[in-house]
Order: sequence, then structure tokens, then C-alpha cells
Amino acid sequence: MKNQKNLKTINSLYIHIPFCEHICFYCDFPKLLLRTGYEQKYLNALLSELKAQKINHELKTIYIGGGTPSCVSLEPLLKALQPYISKDTEFTIEANVLNINKDLLTIYKKYRVNRISLGIQAMNDSLLKVLGRRHTKKDVVNKIKLIKQYIHNINVDLIYGFKELTNKLLKEELKDYLALDVNHISTYSLEIHQGTKFYNDGRKELDSSLVRDQFDLIYNTLTSHDYTRYEISNFARIGCEAKHNITYWKDEPYYGIGLGAASYIGNYRYKNTLNMLAYLNKKFIAEKEKISLEDDKKYYLMLNLRLAEGINLKDYKKRFGSDLLTEKKNELEKLKKHKLVKINYNSFVTTYEGSMLLDIILKELF
Repeated sequence: MKNQKNLKTINSLYIHIPFCEHICFYCDFPKLLLRTGYEQKYLNALLSELKAQKINHELKTIYIGGGTPSCVSLEPLLKALQPYISKDTEFTIEANVLNINKDLLTIYKKYRVNRISLGIQAMNDSLLKVLGRRHTKKDVVNKIKLIKQYIHNINVDLIYGFKELTNKLLKEELKDYLALDVNHISTYSLEIHQGTKFYNDGRKELDSSLVRDQFDLIYNTLTSHDYTRYEISNFARIGCEAKHNITYWKDEPYYGIGLGAASYIGNYRYKNTLNMLAYLNKKFIAEKEKISLEDDKKYYLMLNLRLAEGINLKDYKKRFGSDLLTEKKNELEKLKKHKLVKINYNSFVTTYEGSMLLDIILKELF
């Protein structure tokens, strides 16, 4: 059967802004320091790539990430995006706490940005220094108050799973995060990636049992305060889930432009170049992968199982022309026996324990 995803309109666009004023100790995203002289040239190339996509309809989600989009003047880009925005579009920009001011927020409001993802990572000043962040708790509190005067839908990030963050401190962190009164909290266990300052300094990842203890504390605290864990690492108030990221987790197609950005169009996954000079010369695409039916099933299972709602069995059959419960009967029985997954009326979902052991589930399924 022909894969149904090829018939879908692409409703989401990701845009990557690689510039940063300061490189955080843990970050391994495509980035380079501001004041390189590339900013205007990069923006021009970005607008060329946007035009080349030939998008001729309004989008459901637009997400500008980085890097640090808020440290660069993006007004020409924001203006170019206006034809793709409707009253229902979720339009997110990532921002650094120290970049937030009335002028910036006025521009965002003018160009219909309606969601801010603020990279705070921690509230405790000592922990912020450990992570290489330059703002303070006071900065966060004041800037969140300012943002709310312009934009109400706010996400904040929380990093856990590092030795300086004791459970006692984590409880204090969570109390401070709840006091911010925002709609969405994304949580990330600290991972040490090659090429980062933490890697070069020889820092090691925390023991997995300690990481699990910290996440259990996060889960129990947030879910007892009106946040729902709708994806493995993300908590939101009802109706405030990140629509853009759900596009990824549901394995739906999306456009991606900018340095290192990924796209999923038709039967192909694309990866843009990480070479700035190549990008400026409009040699955008570095990799192109044709997705087979079996590979697509793997992507679909791997991504959808991150969601609390799991796999919709009817959707799976419509997309792939086969019954998942029949295909994976033996594997699912084994996983059910170990209480890692559940089969409800029309869905296949992980249990809480299963969500913590997703790699084991995927290994069994594949």
C-alpha cells in the first residue's frame, strides 16, 4: 500500500539560527559565536532557502530555534513569514533571558509570535554558574513577568541529572519553577557530548539510578500541580502542549531551513550542511535519505511511543496497511508481561516504567 504520509500537506516549519553570544558548557547544537560577521549574510541565505521551499499555504506551527535567535535582529525574517501565519498558527521563538526587553517583545508581538521558549535551565544561581549560564534567578523572575505582558504561552527548560543538583536542591528548584506560573516545562537530563566544555573538562554523566530518582521527583511534583506529562520529557497544562514538537513525535512531515536543520518531505529525510561557508553559498542540503516502508515504521514507533497517548492503532493501519498487534504479537506479549506497555481499546502505550525504558522496548520491537 502506498504510504499515506506522502499525501499530507506539510504544516510545520523549523528555522535554525546558529548564533550565540556565549557558548553554554553542555550545548552540542550547531552554533557559532555572534559578531562573526556572518549574521546578515546568513539571514540572506536563510530567506533564499525559505523562498526555495515554495510554501504556498498557511502553517500550523513555526519554530525558530538555535543557537540563540533572540540575540540576532530577525525582523526581515519575521516579515517574510507573515504570509504563512494564521490566527491559529503556533509561532515559537527560543530566547535567552538576558536578551528579553520591551523593544524585542514589541517586535515579536508585531509579527505574531505567540509562544516563547526561554532557556533558563535552572533557578539556583550556583547551579546556573555550573551550567555556564550568565543570568540569575532574579533575572528569570523579572523577565518572565515582562514576557507575560506581551505573550502568555511560555515554555521554560529545566536541566537535571548532574552531581551538583542534590535532591534537596531539586525540590527547591521545582518550587521556584512552579512559582513562575508558566504553561509548559521541558526537562532534560544532562548528557555529555563530545566537543562541549563539559566533555573537554572530563565531566561524567550521573549514574542512571540517580538520574531516575531525580526524574521521579520531577514527575511527582509537576503532575501534582496541574501539569500533564504528555511526552517523555515534557509537561504542560491542558491545551498548552507544544504543537510543533508534536509534529515530530507523530512522525509527520515538516520543513526545516538553516544550518544543520532537518526536513521530512515525502519519502525523504534531509539534513542541511553544517558548513557555514557552504550554506552561505546556498549549498543547503548535505544529506538525503530515502525512507523505506520498514524504516518508516521504525521511525513511527520510535517517535510516537514518546507520547503519553502512544500509537493510535487505526492510524497505524491506515498509514501502513497492516495491523500492528498482528505484526508484533510475540514482542508485545513479552513487553506486556513485563508491564512495560499496555494495549487499550485503540492504542498501544508505554507504562510509566516503560517510558523510562523506551530503548529496551524499541530494541524488542525492532
